[in-house]
Amino acid sequence: MQPPEAGADHFRVLGVPAKYAIDVAATEQRFRDASRVVHPDKFATSDPRARRFATGRAVQLNEAWRTLKDPVKRAEYLLSRAGFDVGGEAGAFRPGTGGGAKEKIAVPPALLGEILDLREELSAARAAGDDAHVQKLARDVRGRMSDVMERVASGFERAGSEAKGSSEELRALEIVMHDLIEIRYLRRFLDEVDAHDEATAQSGEPGLA
Repeated sequence: MQPPEAGADHFRVLGVPAKYAIDVAATEQRFRDASRVVHPDKFATSDPRARRFATGRAVQLNEAWRTLKDPVKRAEYLLSRAGFDVGGEAGAFRPGTGGGAKEKIAVPPALLGEILDLREELSAARAAGDDAHVQKLARDVRGRMSDVMERVASGFERAGSEAKGSSEELRALEIVMHDLIEIRYLRRFLDEVDAHDEATAQSGEPGLA
């Protein structure tokens, strides 16, 4: 009995279709059922190979569920299967033409400008002690994120209607990639808001949700 292979396909590990629109509740139940089968207590008196197998399988299941339950991570993972890279620190990349090296995607200047304006507005609100405005900015950005994630879902649906590996599918996935780049910047902005909220809570000043 060999330990499960590292880096196994997350969708296959949990037995769900490899697509963005999954039934999250049903997938969680699959995760829980499979996790009970390889629970350490069941292998306490087993031979070392069986224990290693159970441990490896548990790691697979946890990694798969951690990725697929999060809509952003699930989207990034699907793109990675098609040769895109959105989540790396080096930036975003798309598959190279003709099987060549991956090509880096520049962040749209308009998006960078919008994020800069948001951060400046946030900084001014924090300096003025205007927590109500800070929270309004956060609500607006969360609403924008919701809209972008709706585009992500639609983009994957469009890509799924095209022939696998076709230029049409790749174009649809590249649009999704740009949406996910926007999501990453919006999340970073909300991280700054969270830091403000934490600092406000520690100082004992009232904050508005």
